[in-house]
Amino acid sequence: MDLIAGDITGPLADRTQDPNPTTRVGTRFTPDDWTKEGDYVTMTHTLQNVHHSSYLRVRGTNTSELEPANDPKGENPWNDLWFYANPAFIEIRRCGSLFPSALS
Repeated sequence: MDLIAGDITGPLADRTQDPNPTTRVGTRFTPDDWTKEGDYVTMTHTLQNVHHSSYLRVRGTNTSELEPANDPKGENPWNDLWFYANPAFIEIRRCGSLFPSALS
């Protein structure tokens, strides 16, 4: 399973395009990274040094492929399943100066 991250860059001028050059696989979890308790599998990742508004989402597959590939015509679609979660957004709000201007 992959944890995908990217910066929020603002509205697109052309909404038919969806590029975001900041998008990357931040962490790749393998079965060695999982903790299983009953029916639940847990993975943990700590975000550090978050300085920009961004988003996170997860995706996973039942194969060893690192990136999804288009299925050839006639392939059994159940052989390579992928899932994608909706994004979770992190908003960084800029505050005023640490010290009031009257103290400067």
